[in-house]
Amino acid sequence: MKKLTKLNQLKQDKKGFTLIEIVIVLVIIAILSAMLVPSMMGWIDDSKKKSFLQEARSALTATQAEIANMYVAGETNIPTSFAAGSSYLDGVSKKVGRTVAANEISWTLDGDEIDTFTYTGEKYTVTWDGDKWGEVTQK
Repeated sequence: MKKLTKLNQLKQDKKGFTLIEIVIVLVIIAILSAMLVPSMMGWIDDSKKKSFLQEARSALTATQAEIANMYVAGETNIPTSFAAGSSYLDGVSKKVGRTVAANEISWTLDGDEIDTFTYTGEKYTVTWDGDKWGEVTQK
């Protein structure tokens, strides 16, 4: 008999969450995630732009080095972009760490210095004006 009353007592002492409590918690989680997801997407986009800008800086440095190699090789007519398949473009690609197409980089020269430099990737474009980088814009 003692065991039976103990069993009945356990049935009556139900502990746990009701369906309403669980629904309220789920609604709160949904509201919080709705507020956080857009800001997290902004962080992801900002980090992609910063990564692209770093890649553009590497491309500028590599291009400056390749133009210096052109001068060392005795070339006097320096172009405003590298021809597709040129060893200079290959040199830029190696220094950037990915294959750079000929239409992704262009520049203007002021004497033997790069005056402006434009770097275009799959999604973004950025220009360097000789002093500072412009804003990374989406294509």
